[in-house]
Amino acid sequence: LGERLEEAGGATAAQIELNKKRESELSKLRRDLEESNIQHESTLSNIRKKHNDAVAEMSEQIDQLNKMKAKAEKDRSQFSSENNDLRAAMDHMSSEKAASEKMSKQLQQQLNEVQ
Repeated sequence: LGERLEEAGGATAAQIELNKKRESELSKLRRDLEESNIQHESTLSNIRKKHNDAVAEMSEQIDQLNKMKAKAEKDRSQFSSENNDLRAAMDHMSSEKAASEKMSKQLQQQLNEVQ
C-alpha cells in the first residue's frame, strides 16, 4: 500500500510538473497573442490615420478643383457675353456703314446731277 502510495505520489508530482510546463507554455502563448494583437491594432491605427489623411487631402484637392472649375465657368461665361456684345456692336457698325455708303452714293449721284 505504501509502495502504491509512493507511485501515485510520484505520478502526481510528474503530473504537477507537466501541468506547470503546460501552464507556462499557455501563459507564453497568451502573452505572444496579446503582443501580436497590440501590434496589429497599432498597424491598423496607422493605416486608418494614413487613409483619413489621404481622404482629407483629396477632399481639399477636390474643393480646390471645384473652385477653379467655377472660376473657369464664370470667366467663360463672361468672355462669351463680351463676344456676343462685340458681335452685336460689329453688326450694328456694319449696318451703319452700309447705310452711310448708300447715303454717300445717293449724295454723289445728286452732286453729279447738279453739276
